[in-house]
Amino acid sequence: MPRVVFVLVPSVHLLEVAAPAQVFSIATDLGHDYRLHYVSDQTPVRSVQGLALNADLDWPALTADDLVVVPGWRGPERMISADGARRMREHHAAGGTVAGICAGADALGRAGLLDGRRCTTHHAIQDELARARSAPPRWRTSSSCVWNGPNT
Repeated sequence: MPRVVFVLVPSVHLLEVAAPAQVFSIATDLGHDYRLHYVSDQTPVRSVQGLALNADLDWPALTADDLVVVPGWRGPERMISADGARRMREHHAAGGTVAGICAGADALGRAGLLDGRRCTTHHAIQDELARARSAPPRWRTSSSCVWNGPNT
């Protein structure tokens, strides 16, 4: 059964966790067998809206069928841990899919997963993310979603 692993960071936006989690939950109700996991470097994780979210400190074992999702967040630091970035790179290298929602693309960029790719994110961090990498992504400022093909 595929896992959907949400990587939570401080000041995560509830909508960017809850909306995709609800989609996969409903898909499970309709007969698809997804297992949802929430991981973080700390627990609880306080959302920008003030709600504390529980998350596992240990990541589940991932297979190529699993999806890692990084929801967006707000705050002065837009960082994911070195361990989280490494896990995303390893999962992608093993054929798994990694997705960022809104500012969550920052984590993918810092992990090196967007280098040279077409991508989009919240307009407030596009320039910052482009400067943070040696091979900046090709930003699509007028797009809300970009598909680069399988496992991208």
